[in-house]
Amino acid sequence: MRYHRIILTLLVGVLIALTSPVSASVAGRRNTAIGATALSLYELARGKTGTGVLAGAGAYYAWSRYNRAHKSENRQHAYLQGYREGVRRSYRVWHPTRRQR
Repeated sequence: MRYHRIILTLLVGVLIALTSPVSASVAGRRNTAIGATALSLYELARGKTGTGVLAGAGAYYAWSRYNRAHKSENRQHAYLQGYREGVRRSYRVWHPTRRQR
């Protein structure tokens, strides 16, 4: 009986380890960053400095990942918008036509 629990625990651990990472949307990354920041502030306000600092480090990492994803999404959107309009310029420097201004 005791071995069944060990085997079940190992099986669940292997299944968790083998799952592929899911790509989060920009909005999901933003919500995660807001939650981590709120947790950090809450823990620091309660006087739990260790947990607050760790949550703050996690919040910093979450915000950096959000900013990177947001920048990438904006560049991709500008590139695709220029492609749809027939603009042959770089996606970093996209100028709308007069009718769009």
